[in-house]
Amino acid sequence: MRFNSGLISCFSLASAVLAGPYQSQQLNLLKRSPPIQDNSDLAGARLGDSGNDGTFNTITGILVAPILSGDPDSAVSVWMSIDSDGNVGGCPHYVGAYLVSSVTPDGTQHQATMRWTPNPVVVFPLNIVSGDRIQVTFNTSDWLSGSLTFNNLSRGQSVAKEFKTDSLLCGKYADWMVGRLVGNEALANFSTLTIQSASAGARGGASYGPAAATTLFQTHTDHGVVKPITGSDFIIFDASGM
Repeated sequence: MRFNSGLISCFSLASAVLAGPYQSQQLNLLKRSPPIQDNSDLAGARLGDSGNDGTFNTITGILVAPILSGDPDSAVSVWMSIDSDGNVGGCPHYVGAYLVSSVTPDGTQHQATMRWTPNPVVVFPLNIVSGDRIQVTFNTSDWLSGSLTFNNLSRGQSVAKEFKTDSLLCGKYADWMVGRLVGNEALANFSTLTIQSASAGARGGASYGPAAATTLFQTHTDHGVVKPITGSDFIIFDASGM
């Protein structure tokens, strides 16, 4: 994923299976502990594999806005997405909802954004301070339109937007991730980051959490390793070694 750097500053399996005609889809969600892969930019959990032909149509989670430290202009982004980063599984487009947190001389600043590629980044007018619980919900029904809501549960503020695009989603992947949005961006220091109440919905009514991930990623930084710890409805990004 690549954003303009100026924007940085201004997604245990339950015993559910896909219902109806999607029961035979090869999601490979029965893997309990997939190997952790190294990634230069991100850490997190990914649902789905190349045998999944269009399943995930919703994703949600509660992001906890972090307290960061480090060099000015260093940053951490927490996000959830459908169809990953547009570079895997033959899906050229993706949609992602992001909480971008940056270190500034005035402390940690936060910004809620989304992008449905190749369309421009959309910034949501939401007041966020460290510790706030931000519920994010994305829904799509026809792969060309959808709705995204950012709800600051700590402050009772909510913003929502409807989207229509000609950039078709595949619905093959769902992700919960932490990392950098710009490859050369310095990753700020933190101990843990958490996404709570995390789930991805599939056509047919099934729902899956991070523990059903088919791929896990960890990232190395100058300060240590960021590793994902998954549960049935949460993911913790452990950077205690940083």
